[in-house]
Amino acid sequence: MTQQTRERRAHRRLALTCPIVVSDEGGRELLRTRTLNVSDGGALLQAPADRELAPGEPLKLLLRVPRSTPNTYMLEDFSSGANVVRRQPVADAAGPGQYVAVRFAEPLGLELEV
Repeated sequence: MTQQTRERRAHRRLALTCPIVVSDEGGRELLRTRTLNVSDGGALLQAPADRELAPGEPLKLLLRVPRSTPNTYMLEDFSSGANVVRRQPVADAAGPGQYVAVRFAEPLGLELEV
């Protein structure tokens, strides 16, 4: 018999690559990167291995979400406070790095579509 795991996320997560700027609480830019997935409640980011982002660390984020209509394409900006939830070292063809999961301070109304 297989045991079902219960989904703990409150917000639907979508595989979406978005440019994101990560700053400390004082507004000092720490890195520019991209998301691997996004929800109204948080995001998973790629970061270099040497960038220390510790669980619980408060951040400021500027997320640029792609929007398109039949005639246009643009990036819509969303700003949010966030906290690092976890980080996971990874290695790929580009070399060592890490995935960093962040939780937004307040859920964002991103209105993401599948």
